[in-house]
Amino acid sequence: MTKSRKREAATLVLLLMLLAAALLVIAVDNEQGASPPPVGDVPELPVASIAEPAVVPTPTPRMSQPQTDTRTKSLEGQQEVVPEQPKLEVVLTFTNQAGAPQTGLAFEFSLINEITLRDFFQRGVNTQIERLDNVGLTDSNGNFVVSESLIVPKSVAILFRVIDSQFTVVRAPAFPAPLPKGFCAGRLSNGSNRISVIVSSADSRIIEVYYEDGQPFAGEVRVVFVKAGRELRGYQSFRPNGMPWIEVRSVPAGVALRVLCFSVRLGFEVRPSFKFAEDGPQPLVCVVKRSAKPQAGIRVEVRGIDSAEPCQVNIRDGRASYVGGEDRVGPGIYEWVGDDLYGEYAVLVRCRGTRVAFRAERIKLCAGEFVTIVAEPKPPVTYKVTAVNEQGDPLWPSVLTSDLQFWPDFVLARNSRGTAASDEHNGRATGDSQGRSELNGVASSVRELVLWAEGYDPVIIPVSGMPGQTIDLGAIRLNKARGSISVVLLNRVDGVVYRCTLLRPWGGPVVGPRSVAGSTSTFYSLPIKEYCVFIDAGNGLRGVSAVVALSNDSPSTTIEIDVSACQTQK
Repeated sequence: MTKSRKREAATLVLLLMLLAAALLVIAVDNEQGASPPPVGDVPELPVASIAEPAVVPTPTPRMSQPQTDTRTKSLEGQQEVVPEQPKLEVVLTFTNQAGAPQTGLAFEFSLINEITLRDFFQRGVNTQIERLDNVGLTDSNGNFVVSESLIVPKSVAILFRVIDSQFTVVRAPAFPAPLPKGFCAGRLSNGSNRISVIVSSADSRIIEVYYEDGQPFAGEVRVVFVKAGRELRGYQSFRPNGMPWIEVRSVPAGVALRVLCFSVRLGFEVRPSFKFAEDGPQPLVCVVKRSAKPQAGIRVEVRGIDSAEPCQVNIRDGRASYVGGEDRVGPGIYEWVGDDLYGEYAVLVRCRGTRVAFRAERIKLCAGEFVTIVAEPKPPVTYKVTAVNEQGDPLWPSVLTSDLQFWPDFVLARNSRGTAASDEHNGRATGDSQGRSELNGVASSVRELVLWAEGYDPVIIPVSGMPGQTIDLGAIRLNKARGSISVVLLNRVDGVVYRCTLLRPWGGPVVGPRSVAGSTSTFYSLPIKEYCVFIDAGNGLRGVSAVVALSNDSPSTTIEIDVSACQTQK
């Protein structure tokens, strides 16, 4: 080998040694570990397998955070697993203004970043929202639980709105950013969260009624609608039954409420009416004062029935108006107390079992007097009767009891087929085309029956049945009714067809309504009694009325009625 070739070989060996030394230094540095990436660099994603490509989710602006690295790291032969954060659970509680749970309320909601939510509405994007991501329905306690398995940051918020058009949100959690009408939002954090929302029916009002000492009112509450200073027809009746509030539904827009509190028990006075012009969402408050006047009352003790047997106690005044009562189960004592009780009353006790009958008693109260009635129903009496006319032909009968004179017109009770009927308190009557009628379930205290058929004068039959008896009264002859009423219309408008109806004094049609195109209308074959003549122009317009009485001395009469006050529509 020449000298030049030896020099080239030595140079090549030196270069190889330097290259090996450099590779050794690089290997040592890799074993000691590399330094962390600088702040701001995106961490390296795990390498996906070839068989199942990885899907990288697109993060939401300002809401995403670095994914938790659950891969194991080898440090001195040990393995460490990073724990997951707790799941998000939110409880939405919906109540009404009185604090009662609002069950079955439908709403929609979405979980969204608080900052994104604020920017979202400030840009006016809310006008494009048709619905949120999820729909919820409250349970029997007014609650709805939102449970999310996704890990969310502390700045998350829940956006929701009620989709039931019958309800509006009165009070919801405060949110730092203004929200559009109908939307509500609550700020959340990891762990357990509870958001309370108060809703109100769009057409309902809450009224709180209690005594001065804070106890709930125990009587009857009547609510009357007032519009433009005039009371609208009808009222709503409530009994709080231990609750400190009542909810008045279907309140028309633009009306005031007049609240009447009646003391049915416990000796509290009847409070004058409360009138509220406010129709906003806040509850109305009524405070009933105690009474220092002497008390009068009626105490009804029901005996002799099973503990599970329904029983009804009603108290009516001399005009048959309901003034108190209670539906109860089994025996017990019912008291009706007040400082304004005096005069005549009817106490009606009806037990619905098969072996007991109706009990009725009339009493007369003086101021400050207490009367006790013991109602122990006995087996009922059954009466059979046959109705015939003057020639002995059978009639379609109606048979009723007349033990209570507080209902002077109930003898006309019948259905459209003319079959027998009776007042619900006095038994059950059945009739047929052969004139036979049977009245079941009559109390043994009943002393009179009324037999009546259409177009005939009623006949009063004295009776004295014993409990459990069945009595056949035989054939009873009815005389043809000879009463008639001629109605003359004065100051009528040409071209308007009026309607004329014959009523009982306390309501309920007897004949009519019939159309009157002329100026006179006559009703024939009427029993001798008192009637009310009502005339209107139809379509629910206001009419006029007059009372007329027939007697044996003057069974026929003529009455003139001025119809100029009738509202008419051509």
